[in-house]
Amino acid sequence: MRSAQDLWFHAKRHARELVEDQWFDRTRHVHTSGDVPLRLAGIADAEKADSELYVPARPANIREALRAVPVRDLSEYTFIDFGSGKGRAIFVAAEMPFQRVIGVEFSARLHEQSSRNAQSYRFRGKTGSHVTPLHQNAMRFEFPQDPLVIYMFNPFGRATMQVVLDRLDASLQQHPRHVVVVLLWPRCGDQVAQVRGMQQVCATRRHEIFEAFAPHT
Repeated sequence: MRSAQDLWFHAKRHARELVEDQWFDRTRHVHTSGDVPLRLAGIADAEKADSELYVPARPANIREALRAVPVRDLSEYTFIDFGSGKGRAIFVAAEMPFQRVIGVEFSARLHEQSSRNAQSYRFRGKTGSHVTPLHQNAMRFEFPQDPLVIYMFNPFGRATMQVVLDRLDASLQQHPRHVVVVLLWPRCGDQVAQVRGMQQVCATRRHEIFEAFAPHT
């Protein structure tokens, strides 16, 4: 049983995170807050076994992970968020100098919200013009041939993750390039480490970062 002090601490942290969520949405003219269970996301029963509910990560945690990415010039890179939900991470990425930003979401309902957010997003002169929300099964996603920063906040289970990583491995073999994988609150880092050429470059309590280089670099 938690002590009164523990309960007070967790309640205070939850309140602080709620304020951060609301501030992010209000200042960006978007709605990315609020957990969404699989039933409300419209996920069919047959798909639920390897799916995860939508839980938006704290903007501060996303920024911390992306700032640790070992890339000097983000303008040469495409950012991809698998399981992008309402778009919280892609709008954080939109405030960084990525060449383009892609969100891949399986739920039609969450994708629709993300698309509305992309149209309404405004922050310090930035818009969502280079943000592309996609309604797509991650297992069928074709990786762009650009250098990539791939972000995942436990979007699906290990079976789907393996298919996605196998497709990434095949893409890297066909089109060698620098690819960075960022896992927030990671559960599948061991699978990422098995992609050919992939090496872990950072590991903290909140995130793990891996990268693979083209053979000649």
